Amino acid sequence: MSAVLSPQTITTPTGTEVVLRSCAGFDELDACVRLQTDTWGYDETDVIPRRLFTVAQRIGGQAIGAFAGEPMVGMAMALPGVKAAKGTGGPMPYIHSHMLAVRPEYRNAEIC
Repeated sequence: MSAVLSPQTITTPTGTEVVLRSCAGFDELDACVRLQTDTWGYDETDVIPRRLFTVAQRIGGQAIGAFAGEPMVGMAMALPGVKAAKGTGGPMPYIHSHMLAVRPEYRNAEIC
């Protein structure tokens, strides 16, 4: 089961309100895919597809969107993992921050 981020509103230095929250539904996950192509110029063979965002959410990962209207202005994706035990401790669960993309006009705007 995924961890759901309660919506948080951040105001940028220019006064724009940006809402950070867990992505919901295929449309928002598709926006995460488009943001990869918009940010890095990826083509269809390079992007993390919607189905992996869905899987990540279902197994305890996160897909978080930054919204200031349309289109989505930023997103982050994290995957759950377990590190092997070292010494006397047991396995260590963790969240791997895999991807962060922010539209150029929102970079350095204190939203992440």
